[in-house]
Amino acid sequence: MNEKLLKKIIDKLPDEPGVMSSSNFLKSSVLASVFEKNDELHLIFQKRNSSIRQGGEICFPGGRFDDMLDKNMLETAVRETIEEMGISKDNILVLGQIDTLVASMGAVITCFLGELKIDDLSELNFNKDEVERIFSVPISWFMENPALEYNVQMEIKPKYTDDEGNEIVLLPVEELGLPDRYRKSWGLRKHKIYAWKTNGETIWGITAQMVRHICELLKDTI
Repeated sequence: MNEKLLKKIIDKLPDEPGVMSSSNFLKSSVLASVFEKNDELHLIFQKRNSSIRQGGEICFPGGRFDDMLDKNMLETAVRETIEEMGISKDNILVLGQIDTLVASMGAVITCFLGELKIDDLSELNFNKDEVERIFSVPISWFMENPALEYNVQMEIKPKYTDDEGNEIVLLPVEELGLPDRYRKSWGLRKHKIYAWKTNGETIWGITAQMVRHICELLKDTI
């Protein structure tokens, strides 16, 4: 390959590679927040109001990127924290970005770690339309109590039968000339699910994955 062409190719490569085909995924952002209570660092959780999507589940504040409101994913995380937790921007200190989470259900979640400048959870005027309750758990508790682990099975289906008995073909295997093995479901991959039971609630799924990652990052500091 001549040097001129080689340079053109290199110039087209990104300085900071992203996630391939991420435009096909839901883009959202989350801020896991901590505060100090009784000389311990606590993670703050919220239980989603039963009337909204994924109601009753435990999570950190966050939501979808809105290009009309947000310049970047950090602005999404901060905006959602303000709206859900009822706290002013001045009382949110973003400590930094942690690893991005690519979720199995088709979402790319940009994750941040921050501190809420409060002395007690009662200072939070949380949005009761979205949040049922808030509570905190010491990070040390998660470190001392390993998460429960489960495996679910995931598979790729080239077709399915709808509620009226009609066969819906998603991937025309024969038309594309693909091997016969793709006429049936494939993959059957095991996907690990983590969970903790605490404060009368179950912290699981994406939130539990973030907690495990935060514990790993802070294991020598707490």
